[in-house]
Amino acid sequence: MRYNLGVIESDENTRSARGQRLIALSNLLPQVSAGINENVDQVNFTALGLGAVKIPGIPAVAGPFSYSTASASLSQTLFSYESIQRFRAARTAEQAAQLSYKDTLDVITLTVGNAYLQVIEARSRIEAEEAQVQNAKALYDQAADEFQAGTRPRIDVTRTEVQLHTEEYNLSVARNNFAVAKLTLGRAIGLPLGQTFEIADQLPYADIHPPTVEDALKMAYDSRNDFRSALNSEKSAEQGLSAAKGERYPVAAVSGDYGDQGSTFSQSHGIFSFRAGIDVPIYTGGRISELLALRWSDMNLDRATISIRRTLSTARVKGQAAGEKHRWFNPKTKKGMREIPIPGELVAALSAWKEKCPKSRLDLVFCNEFGEPCDRTGIGRYGLAPALEQANIEKAVTMHGLRHTYASMLILLKRPITEVSEYLGHADVSITMRVYAHFLKQKKQDAMSDLERLIHSA
Repeated sequence: MRYNLGVIESDENTRSARGQRLIALSNLLPQVSAGINENVDQVNFTALGLGAVKIPGIPAVAGPFSYSTASASLSQTLFSYESIQRFRAARTAEQAAQLSYKDTLDVITLTVGNAYLQVIEARSRIEAEEAQVQNAKALYDQAADEFQAGTRPRIDVTRTEVQLHTEEYNLSVARNNFAVAKLTLGRAIGLPLGQTFEIADQLPYADIHPPTVEDALKMAYDSRNDFRSALNSEKSAEQGLSAAKGERYPVAAVSGDYGDQGSTFSQSHGIFSFRAGIDVPIYTGGRISELLALRWSDMNLDRATISIRRTLSTARVKGQAAGEKHRWFNPKTKKGMREIPIPGELVAALSAWKEKCPKSRLDLVFCNEFGEPCDRTGIGRYGLAPALEQANIEKAVTMHGLRHTYASMLILLKRPITEVSEYLGHADVSITMRVYAHFLKQKKQDAMSDLERLIHSA
């Protein structure tokens, strides 16, 4: 078992599944961090646009000044149906991996046991053939003695001699088969090639009482690890689907920090902040998967365009190794393969990001610190949410909500609905018209108002 490659691979898959469960569990546990730092700053008020404001006693440049900070922060997700279901899916996937590991042990045990029985059977055949050789030799010796005495013909001696050689040949074949069976057993066990060994235990004879078909099926359903692993894999996939649907449900979270800050720790004062809120996504679609799948080869910053060519999925599938969690697909419609123009400000931001973003073996635009695809649930939590807070936007906005904002602004700017549909990658323009019917209605009213003004001015 120690050197069998199948066991080693299955054990590594089990370890990987356990790691995925711990990652999913970490999203439900409090996130605690602490730090201590010393800061030295100098502020140029002119560079901040305050040069024209002359305040007596305040110089144009403040500092250098220093201050020390010791702080601790805590954040906790109080309720997230998506995170709960993802943890359940990871836990069930770990159970499936453990059952697969046990099934691998069962298969190896069956293989080694079968090879062991074949060795015993081959050795029994050697003993049987040795007895046949001894019997044939006795018949040959008897025929030869009787031929010398003149009581048997020469043909009987020849016939018994042929029988003796045949049994000796069968004995040689049985010994070769025994050697082959031992090699097969040694390979199944994992012994070095050429390692000599002897079978110590013989299998005693026992009557076989096979169960009925109903009893055999019941026993298989209750005890077969491969069947139970398949059931857990199916259950994990269902829980993963439920987690994906749970992205539309509200998420309640709290966070806070407390620290001690001052010019020195002996002259410091406590500082703290506390935040609590509920994020209620209006609609969560799958198009964030297109952004997570973007590669730098899809960016044409000289022409100010982005090409959408693929999507990224992190859903687990039956029979997939635990570590293989990223899968790539074409967009869900033919029109999903598209080219989108971007403004110059975004081109500049992407150019700056390209210089400092983590290097990815997949050439990804958006990746984690290890160069692997980002977790889609963390984009909103650690990317969008801080940006909204920095912009003093209190309204709950999701990544898909930004997509709706993009489309709505294009319609309000009186861009053709066919052009908006093309940029969104909708399969048909009727989808765009149905989703944004309320904006199109306002656009029609504006058109009638323009027509009325034209008539009155004529």
